Formats: sequence, structure tokens, C-alpha cells
Amino acid sequence: MTSKPTLADITSGFEFRPILVDVSVERVQEYLGVLQATPLDSNARLVPSEAAITFALGALLDQYDLPAGTVHTTQDVRVERPLRLGTKVMCTARVSNRSHRGEMAVILLEISLTTHRDSNEVAMVGTSTLLIQQPS
Repeated sequence: MTSKPTLADITSGFEFRPILVDVSVERVQEYLGVLQATPLDSNARLVPSEAAITFALGALLDQYDLPAGTVHTTQDVRVERPLRLGTKVMCTARVSNRSHRGEMAVILLEISLTTHRDSNEVAMVGTSTLLIQQPS
């Protein structure tokens, strides 16, 4: 069994390995159900932007061990073009800043979602902030 690298060791400028993410109707419905939000209408064709960026962040972070006490504090997204349900997107991220506040590391991620099949255009960009407790 291979262990995953830990997020505690990443530094500013670090680039995550790109990962392909599926934004299927089923995944989006499950996401909305967890949030206790209104389910998608049967005529829906577009992915809610927060669902897409959440799937991307989850897939990117799943490549690493998250130290105990890690908190996801903020997330912003800007939609460049809508994503259709059932689309696959290539997700990339880099650490744009890492700073320290007491015993916590503050990691700012820049995330990009690019359409995979259509025209390889950027669909969404966003930022997420993670707080990671530093090992003693």
C-alpha cells in the first residue's frame, strides 16, 4: 500500500497533478441532496458552479493526506462558460500563497476547470483557502 504525500509539506508555487473529474447528473443530484438543496429539474442542462468547483477541489485534495484538523474556510468561483451536465473537466490547481498564523498554515489554492472534450476552454476558475494545523 502506497502512502499519499501530505498537504502539510506543500509550499507556495506547488502545482497539483491535473485530474479529470466527471460532473454527471447523478453526482450533482447527490451533492444537492447532501446540501438539502432543491434537486435538479428534469430539464436541467447545466452544472451548478459550486458543485463543479467542489468536485474539483475534492478530487485534487484526494491525492494527498489531509492532516487532522484541516479546515476548508473559503471558496470563490468565477464562471467563464457554463458546463453541461455529464461533462468531464480537467482540474488543475496551484498553491498561490502559504503563510502561517500561530500553529496553523494558511494555504490559498487557485483552481481551474477546463472542458475536456469540447474545445479545451477554461470554464471556471476559483480560489479555496485551507487551514492546516502544523505538526508540533
